Amino acid sequence: MQMLNLNHREDFETRLSTKKKIKEALKDKDISIIGICGMSGIGKTTMAKEIVNEVKDEKLFKEVAFAVVSNDPDISKIQDQLGEALGLKIEEKTNTVRAGRLCQRVEGNDGKSILVTLDDVWNEIDLGTIGVPSPHDRKGLKIMFTTRIEETCSKMKAQRKFEIEVLDEKEGWQLFKDMSGISDDETDDELVSMAKKVADECRGLPLALVVVGKALESNKATYKWSDALLQLQYRATNLDGMDDIVYNSIRLSFNFLVSNEERDLLLLCSLFAEDENIPIENLVQYARGLELFENTETLSQTRDRAKIITDNLKGCYLLQSGREEDEVKLHDVIRDFCLKMATKDKCGYLVNHAGLEEWPEHDTDNSCSAISITFNKLDQLHSGLKHRNVKLLRMMCRKLGRCNNFEEFFEDTKELRVLELKLMNIQIPSSIQLLTGLRTLCLISCVIHSQLSMIGSLKKLEILSFYCSYFSDYCPIELANLSNLRSLDLRFLELSCPLRPGILSSIKKLEELYLGDSIPIEGEDQRYIIEELSSLTFLHTFQISTLAPILMQLLKASFLENLEKFQILVGTTQRGRFENFLDFLVDKTHQGRFGHRYITRSLYLEDGIDASMLLQPSLNTLMKRTYHLRIEANKVLKNVVSDLDGNGFINLKTLILSNGDFEYLIDATNAIPNATFGKLESLKLEDLPKLIEICNGNIPGVVFKPPLFCNLMTIQMYVCEAITSLFRESVAKCLVNLQRLDIAICSRLEEVVSTDTQGNEVTKTCEMIEFPKLKIVDLTNLGRFKSFTCQSNSGDVCQTLFNKIFSFDHISIVNTIYKDRYYKESYTLDREISIAC
Repeated sequence: MQMLNLNHREDFETRLSTKKKIKEALKDKDISIIGICGMSGIGKTTMAKEIVNEVKDEKLFKEVAFAVVSNDPDISKIQDQLGEALGLKIEEKTNTVRAGRLCQRVEGNDGKSILVTLDDVWNEIDLGTIGVPSPHDRKGLKIMFTTRIEETCSKMKAQRKFEIEVLDEKEGWQLFKDMSGISDDETDDELVSMAKKVADECRGLPLALVVVGKALESNKATYKWSDALLQLQYRATNLDGMDDIVYNSIRLSFNFLVSNEERDLLLLCSLFAEDENIPIENLVQYARGLELFENTETLSQTRDRAKIITDNLKGCYLLQSGREEDEVKLHDVIRDFCLKMATKDKCGYLVNHAGLEEWPEHDTDNSCSAISITFNKLDQLHSGLKHRNVKLLRMMCRKLGRCNNFEEFFEDTKELRVLELKLMNIQIPSSIQLLTGLRTLCLISCVIHSQLSMIGSLKKLEILSFYCSYFSDYCPIELANLSNLRSLDLRFLELSCPLRPGILSSIKKLEELYLGDSIPIEGEDQRYIIEELSSLTFLHTFQISTLAPILMQLLKASFLENLEKFQILVGTTQRGRFENFLDFLVDKTHQGRFGHRYITRSLYLEDGIDASMLLQPSLNTLMKRTYHLRIEANKVLKNVVSDLDGNGFINLKTLILSNGDFEYLIDATNAIPNATFGKLESLKLEDLPKLIEICNGNIPGVVFKPPLFCNLMTIQMYVCEAITSLFRESVAKCLVNLQRLDIAICSRLEEVVSTDTQGNEVTKTCEMIEFPKLKIVDLTNLGRFKSFTCQSNSGDVCQTLFNKIFSFDHISIVNTIYKDRYYKESYTLDREISIAC
């Protein structure tokens, strides 16, 4: 994940010296708790993350874990972050039990060294409540935390405290030049003089230097620099602890944004909790509902505009990249600024994600244009929401509870344009019919007890989502009245809300349709609803999950060819592990039959492929266009390319084969289509008892454009008991982008790369086989494994794991467990290899 690097330059002496002292303290056996403090925007988080990465690379600790605490700590979220870093999936519901599980994991690590880093700690936090034992009681455990409040170091009983200082004048000027594009060769003396004054006004604060520098990047107009200096010299009041130079620098960058659309979208990001990964898709839904963007008729145009704006904001360092490609994050200091800016408007924001038990008090009932609140468990609401100017309302709960007294809630909120409710047990009030201007309605992971027919009166709705909610009745026919809908998400919990015929054909403007399990499994209704899809001429995104393989016969190839994005799952349900739908609803990790919430081009086939399906034109169309393919529990297919896509899967990026009778991916003894698997990036093979080889036969001498597997970065192979070698040399030579190789529980595997053969003759080679990007190799429980290749003149086939005909430039980790033997080899290449049982 790209982060906002407030130190930016690793060679700054002020940073290097502090980092060195912190690392020395981490090595000191008598020091177990370390505090890093400093003002907001000074670079505490950046420093902590750099240290974590360095001690991980230097193997100073066996394990490292990092979690963000923030001003409103969410204990469950902190536990999840630490558990994920330590390879622990915490499924328990109560924080006390979860803390016990996490504590058991930390304590039960056989005394191995562990570094736990807690970022952005505002007040003293009880480590035991989280599940972190006292480092005084657990040998090898160290705690490092960051805080903007020096007193917190004492409260947290830090044995060493390190204060991050501002950059000195020389370092500050260098960072500012890097950001603003002022070169050492600049001939305009007046511009350089003015730039130095602006840089000096940033007072060595990295955040200020970065955002101000980026705002003025490549700008040669001295009057703009003069105005920037004036803005930075303004002394704001009532900043609630925020340093004035931090506030002024962010305000300057905010004012330099080219459009109100950029400013409004940035302010929307502050509605999310601190350090939260913000899905761009949520911003699209809010922007569409609030009509923020001009000249965006379609939802696709709104999405494109939102992506352009988020890219621009990241370029200005006002936004960061999020955990996933389609997410962004807001630096906590910039978030504070945005909330202050929103409050200055006539209609500000009411934002609270502390986990409230009741509705918060607010100064003026009519003062809010946007409300975003997280409750711990909401059982009671006051009679009605009095914020008459509110246009956007987000309400979320951490625990599912029955929310009462909801009936009159929307009577005085007729200006509402966006409504999102998440993890709430509710009865839709009749007062929702008064929201005639509502354009976006999202009920996410909710239990809905009342009829949904009243939603049919919301004629301006453009986005309607019931993602992962539960409603035990048919979809109301009144949804057919929503003629302005652009996006409809019916991914209710499994089979809880079947769709009726006649609805889809009435919503002619639909661009995106997520059906989930809402189509009946059989009967005339199923056929009629599938036929309705052809009438949706604007539809470009489609998702469906079904138990019925006949779907592949009903879907028309012409319909599928017009889709830009799709996700189609045919096969068995994965919900069986949940005792009831409420468990499924609150489970944080479930993907279930819905897959990822936001889709690309994905096809999942489980337990449903027979010979007749292979002949369907719809399947052939999907195979040519899909990016992500998963096939499970199939006993019909033997050869992936020849059986499924004779064109060679030229667009495929991810391939997962599990629990089937596949023998090969490719049969090179027959003709191979050009560009076969040319875009494949990830390959996972699991529980394939009949798999003999990835590629049967040698790759012919002809040049493939692109070469076979040339973009493959990750290979995972587990429980494939028949295979003896993974690749032949001719295939291995194509793997120039391979970065990770994981193989486990393949009892007959003897080598990773085997020699090519001509008939029954082994082809000898002296050519070097290069893996220039291979970084991680993990070989586990391989009973017959001998070597990376068994080509060796030595009688001892295990004399070396890697033979000299291979070139590895960047390997950083190799964990190898086989034959209950311990190997440790030394290499002169730029790599570190640890081989252990």
